[in-house]
Amino acid sequence: NPAFIDDVFETVESATDRLAKVLSQLRKKQAAQSKSRMTNLATIIQKVVEQRNLDKPEVTIDAIENCELSIDSDTFFSVLNHLIQNAQEATSDDGWVKVGLSTDEHHVKITIEDNGSGMSQEFIEKRLFKPFDTTKGNAGMGIGVYEAKQFIESIAGVINVISEENTGTMFTVELPLNPVF
Repeated sequence: NPAFIDDVFETVESATDRLAKVLSQLRKKQAAQSKSRMTNLATIIQKVVEQRNLDKPEVTIDAIENCELSIDSDTFFSVLNHLIQNAQEATSDDGWVKVGLSTDEHHVKITIEDNGSGMSQEFIEKRLFKPFDTTKGNAGMGIGVYEAKQFIESIAGVINVISEENTGTMFTVELPLNPVF
């Protein structure tokens, strides 16, 4: 069946492209580990929110504290941008997305919350953090949340998600103020 053969070649080419992109990102990640510098996380969050507000729904900053951390600011910006973009894409234009930043004596806590479509517990457990698993069809590679988790864990942080279908989602990123590697 010629149509089947064409489809197989297209699938293999797509997988090859995805793998090439992941390998490129992994190479960049190795080079980026030396790019950590003291960064004001509130400033990064404000810049990401400003950029994301070119799309709907509008992202608001719920609460924010100044906090400096030694981090690769470009990768951190990219991770936050992706998580907020996902929240916007899961939320109707008249919904809301909120971002917060708080600290205690040991941790930084960043929350990204929306009242969008939400996710099932099964999806969170089995698919959310898996590479190449996307619900966006050809619009995504399925590595954004996976990459976010990898980056956050590489700097001794934790990413958690609480979600309820048709109600919304909250991602929580916790980073140590004084990481020990």
